[in-house]
Amino acid sequence: DKKNTLIGLVGEYDILNALRKGMNLRKTLAYEIMTQEVVSIKEDTMMAEVIDHLQSQHLIRVPVVDAQGKLIGLVARRDILGAYFESTFGPLPSF
Repeated sequence: DKKNTLIGLVGEYDILNALRKGMNLRKTLAYEIMTQEVVSIKEDTMMAEVIDHLQSQHLIRVPVVDAQGKLIGLVARRDILGAYFESTFGPLPSF
């Protein structure tokens, strides 16, 4: 919304579901297909808990909100794996 409060999220699942229903994405508004009950984490959530959320709820990414519920970022599985591999093996080659 206008205060940057997280009110929904449009992910791959939502877009594929809309396409399966025959919706014209050029004429579809985000709120029409977004997931409204969004799982989010607070900015001070420990990474082990973030990983638990991602794994247990089969998420690819999870929004990060501050104490007021304002969206401040997004953590993806890829971010966590990349940080782990770089901290363990050094800089990763770019392809």
